[in-house]
Parts: sequence; C-alpha cells; structure tokens
Amino acid sequence: MEREQLNGADIEYDVRGSGEPVVFIHGAILSDGFVPVIEQTGIAENFQIVHYWRRGYAGSSRALAGMMMQGWAGDCIALLNHLGIASAHVAGHSFGAGIALQMAIDAPGRVRKLALLEPPLGSLVPSGEQFTEWVASVREIYDSGDKTAATDIILAGAYGQEYRRFTDGALPAGAFDRAVSDIDTFFQVELGAMQRWNITTEGLKDIRHPVLSMRGSDTLPVFFEGADLLQQLYPAPETLGFVPMLGTPTETRICSPTWLCGGWMKPSTGGTAEQWWCASAWTATGSPGARTARWSCRRPGRGAEFPGCCRSSAPLSRSASAPSPRTSTNRPLPR
Repeated sequence: MEREQLNGADIEYDVRGSGEPVVFIHGAILSDGFVPVIEQTGIAENFQIVHYWRRGYAGSSRALAGMMMQGWAGDCIALLNHLGIASAHVAGHSFGAGIALQMAIDAPGRVRKLALLEPPLGSLVPSGEQFTEWVASVREIYDSGDKTAATDIILAGAYGQEYRRFTDGALPAGAFDRAVSDIDTFFQVELGAMQRWNITTEGLKDIRHPVLSMRGSDTLPVFFEGADLLQQLYPAPETLGFVPMLGTPTETRICSPTWLCGGWMKPSTGGTAEQWWCASAWTATGSPGARTARWSCRRPGRGAEFPGCCRSSAPLSRSASAPSPRTSTNRPLPR
C-alpha cells in the first residue's frame, strides 16, 4: 500500500503484477468491492494491477462538496502519470464506472478497453428519477444522524437483503464498518456529482473503445436500463448478466453466458484472437434469465469441466412506507 499526493490530493493505491496494465475503480460506499477479483489466483501473473482508493475513501484525502466526475477522472489519470503508464484497461463499478466513462471522454488515448459494471446513467434512463427519489428518502435518515441505518438501507437496496453475507465473507474484514465511515462521501459529494454529471447519449456515442457492459441479474431497474442503453448506443456491445454467489471468498463467482475472464471476456462464438487472462470461465447451459440457472464451468488451460450452479439473491422485502428502487417504470429508453 502506497500513498502519493496527486492532482492536489493524497491518493492511496496498490500496484502488483506485470503485463498490460488494468486499473480498477471502485464504486460508491464499498471501497473494497474489487478485492475478490484482484486477489484471484493468476491475475497478477498476467496483468499489472492498479487498485486505488478514490478521494473520500480509506487512506485517500477527503472529497470536497462540489467535486465533479471530471475531478475523479483527473485523479486516475494523475495516478497513471505517476506510475509511468501511458494507457490502461479500465474497469469501473457503479460510480467508478462513471469515472471510467469520463476518462474515455476526456482522455481517450489513456484508455484501452472499458469494463463497466452498472454505471450511474440515471439521468439518461426512465427509472433514474425514481432511484433519485428513493435515495433522497434514505438521505433523511442519514441527515438525522443514523449513518449505520442509512448505509444498511442503501446497500440492501442495491445488493439485496443478504448483502452482509458478501461484505462479511468475501470482502476484507471490517468492510461494513468502513462503508459506514465513508458514507459521508456518498451523501455529501457523490450524489451531487451524479446529479450534475453532464453525460449525454451523444457523449457516449463518441466513445470508440471496446466496451464490456456488466450488470447484476437481480439488480435495480436503473442499472438494467443503463445496460440496455449501452447496448443500443454501441455498434457491437458486449453485455452480460451475472450473479455473485454470496458467502466466503471461495464461493464468490461471476456467471456469464459468454467467456468471462477475471472481469474481461472473449465471446464464446469466436472473434479475433486476443490475449485474455482467465482464472475461470462460465458458459450458460440454462436460461440466463432464470432465477436459478445451471452452468458448465471450465478452467481454460486445465482441460477440466465441471457443473456449477449460481443463484441470485432473495428478492427484497421492504416496508410499505419506503419507496422501492426496484420497480421499473417501463418507459422507453432515449435513442
């Protein structure tokens, strides 16, 4: 773990491995969300992994109110400059996926490929307003001083009621406590940044990088619609649904109807040959839309195949007084 002053802030980061550089940009609230992927056996043997904690999280400087998406993108670019990396593959989750998109717009030459896990495109999709209203209702709990309850409600809404099985089992010890400690960044800075983010469909269309779009199979409507929008905008999108198996780190898997390689994938239907790191890969033998699907699991280079099963988390139960972020508005997406 290192810490460096970059772009006017102290940024905590970790670099490991060798090969083509891959930058992981974590999402809101859970700053260690990419750790299970990064620590998979083999990834550092094939890639140079750059994992950093954004302003407002862990040992990095606090994020100040009024910070824009461009500022976080500038932090990542400054880190690449510091490390002497001309360009990198960029993987972002949630708010981090928004930063990855902003990097591709502001500095396209610094990005090789994009892996986007549920970017915050609420301003461009029908259910974005509903999502904003739900978060505003939780903001009232945060403003009352109960940060723990506000953190719990946000994470349960985004990841399901059983999210603690993941945070307590797959993430480093104390992940929930760190989320509570960092929740100020979400409510005081990131929400405003998302609302002010001047992302447009025209801006997204200008992105010419290869894009891998990922979403949860039981995710919120705003992220379903965001993935659909990306599929509409790009000429040859790679979109996949995945279901994380909750539990211990060894049980955390990502299931896909295509080749999935540590967060990067190569379509099982073929295509141009490229260098991909694959710790393990899944191909669907059941319906990808089913709540429970049977999968065949293969470890590339090892020749072994074995059956597996992935299940989505149980549906949310929510009090009648709380607006649900999980009900789709079913209005058409912008084109």
